[in-house]
Amino acid sequence: MSTAAPQQYVLYRALVGRVIATHRTRLGLQQPALAAQLGIAQASLSRIETGLSTASIEQLAMAADAFRTTPAMLIAEADRAAAIIEARGWKVVRSSGQAPTDWQPLGAVVLAGLLLALALSG
Repeated sequence: MSTAAPQQYVLYRALVGRVIATHRTRLGLQQPALAAQLGIAQASLSRIETGLSTASIEQLAMAADAFRTTPAMLIAEADRAAAIIEARGWKVVRSSGQAPTDWQPLGAVVLAGLLLALALSG
């Protein structure tokens, strides 16, 4: 008897974090440099970029300034990635409390990054 693989979800904050990481790498910035601009430790930026922590409104605005864009554009990019992820059958949740109890968090930030790259290229 086979058991079905658990369904998976991705936290929205992980998508926002991938947007930040994507912009940072496109500009050739290292994490310590952007973290200094945001007034946070490099480890804190790493947690934001991987979705383990949520960027504050102030941090999102300062990141947007560093990327010469707006916070709204960063959020719009995360929304496009969320639409792609949901079209592929995964659930995007705004907080871990919204995740179905029988679902597993999407274990691959790489997959979120890949789908984000698809969203940003389209």
